[in-house]
Amino acid sequence: MLETRTEKESNQNMAATLHPQKGITFVKPEAATKEKINERNQTDKKIYIPVYSKFLIAQLGALLWVLFSIWIALPWIDSLADIFGWVLTIFAIGGMAIVPGYISGIIIFSILLDRRPPVKIPGELPALSILIAAYNEENAIEDTLKSILTQDYSGSIEIIVIDDGSTDQTTNIIETITDPRIQLIKQKKNQGKASALNAGLAVASHGIIITVDADTFLYKDALKYIVGRYLGDPEGTAAVAGAIAVRNSRKSWVTRVQEWDYFHGIAVVKRVQSLYQGTLVAQGAFSLYQRDLVKEMGGWAPCVGEDIVLSWGLLKQGYRIGYAENAIVFTNVPETYKQGGFKFEVQHRCLTA
Repeated sequence: MLETRTEKESNQNMAATLHPQKGITFVKPEAATKEKINERNQTDKKIYIPVYSKFLIAQLGALLWVLFSIWIALPWIDSLADIFGWVLTIFAIGGMAIVPGYISGIIIFSILLDRRPPVKIPGELPALSILIAAYNEENAIEDTLKSILTQDYSGSIEIIVIDDGSTDQTTNIIETITDPRIQLIKQKKNQGKASALNAGLAVASHGIIITVDADTFLYKDALKYIVGRYLGDPEGTAAVAGAIAVRNSRKSWVTRVQEWDYFHGIAVVKRVQSLYQGTLVAQGAFSLYQRDLVKEMGGWAPCVGEDIVLSWGLLKQGYRIGYAENAIVFTNVPETYKQGGFKFEVQHRCLTA
């Protein structure tokens, strides 16, 4: 089993060693307390199923479900084939029932097998630098900042808000919130989200950074849980993605569709990806990163989809991305088809350039 960062750091007489390939600092315990040994013995008594075995079990379960579905639907399939022919019937049944059933089977069996250890929150949490890129966010920035300032988090935090040339009252609203933890950086003209985040990265003073969208509202324990997951994840974890829900889901039919997409297409998929140690994206709306690794990657790329580009760059270098399903935030999504379509088109162009 993989030993977590929290377990390693709690041992006595730790000697720091440097990973020869990735430059990651590992800690090597030379002795452990009797209490820690007993705790590990209790852990070893639990049944441990390797990740590869879980994947095979989920595949087997999904295939058995598909075979059962085909068997029970054979009379219906025969009836349809008599009317529409076998080619059209197989295409229709396969596309509408068999393939979706197989995918749903993998997801269901994977989640049933997901028995990750609970997040253990240490008494002293590490300091954080929170980066917020804001452009014309006068309607949301105050709620976002207040949701951060009222977090149940024992460690120190600095909140770096980068105003990306806003033309509304965004900066004035930020300046009315008198809290020493808030630092405002003003960019004279709009240069894009990546530029704003890189400006904040340059002045961030702590080793762990968290990106938060300016229209994102953090649930009360979000910071504590995303950091707790990071501390408990295996070595080599460069980032941890939080769980995002739609805040303005009742504004239009477009936002309602995206609410289901965020839940089924993002949250559930990320949960399955994390089970197989394969979370693909630490989204910019709410994610944790190691500051030095982000700098090593050159920061955020100047395009829409900068979070995807950074995440894939980290994965390409051999690092890992985790997922904290209980670190929940709420974000605003495009309310019209035109807004959403433009965003996805630009993001696609960025990734395929």
